[in-house]
Amino acid sequence: MLSVLDLKPASAKARVGLTTNPIIWAVGHLAGHQDVAIVGINGRKPILPEMIMHFFAWGTDPSKDLADYPAFAEVMDAYIRVTAASKRVLADAAPEEWSAVCIDARGERFRSGETLLDTVRRVSLHHMHHVGCITAIRKELGDKCPRGFVPGMSEEALAKQQAQFDAFWQAHRDDYI
Repeated sequence: MLSVLDLKPASAKARVGLTTNPIIWAVGHLAGHQDVAIVGINGRKPILPEMIMHFFAWGTDPSKDLADYPAFAEVMDAYIRVTAASKRVLADAAPEEWSAVCIDARGERFRSGETLLDTVRRVSLHHMHHVGCITAIRKELGDKCPRGFVPGMSEEALAKQQAQFDAFWQAHRDDYI
């Protein structure tokens, strides 16, 4: 997630208003959404700890929870872990799975009748929204922001972006504990 490159550690939990969720909330929220909407479907179980949904599910109140939030490093690690798992799920999905209605972790069909393809579209749009929020919050906080959302989608460009993020996270993870 390039939107957190060079993020000041204090900015991860900073509030820019009473009704604006902090960056940590957006990252945890996106991790939780991937877990329930991609990893935890069609007979697979979600992989993230309950803590992610406790703090970051839709409808949670960051103004009440913020003091008890886990470290940003823990939340970002969860995001990285679930993103890798999501990539495996999508790579391994059978052709018929892309057009069949998804079954959630409780064994129930998605209420909306979404297929895996529909779910990937929804998760992608959800990510775009929250990455935009992260960028706006960083600008309000005076943080230097990485340029653009997606510098390129070729395999080479994606690998370069991933390497850039991995190098940043390996060098600075402990700053967020």
